[in-house]
Amino acid sequence: MKHFIILFLLFINFAAFSQLKQNIADNHFNRMEYSKCVEMYNEMADKTIAGKADKIENISKAAISNYKLYQIKKAIHYFKILDQKSKIKEKDGEY
Repeated sequence: MKHFIILFLLFINFAAFSQLKQNIADNHFNRMEYSKCVEMYNEMADKTIAGKADKIENISKAAISNYKLYQIKKAIHYFKILDQKSKIKEKDGEY
């Protein structure tokens, strides 16, 4: 029973940290502070690509953040994944 409680508490802690990271990254993105959120989005996008997360918008925001910071190869990588998943939206072209 102790092991179950410890695992449960670790899971809750991990979920809370992930949500906090998402909120911080989103706040920076909304303020166009791409240099402050690009690494967080790259990490979250890579988790989504690996199937460990389910937020496609993180891939889009990683692509846009990298593009805005002139990290073109990384941006193209994420845009290609969005294209393969048919998740590119018309508004993504505005950036």
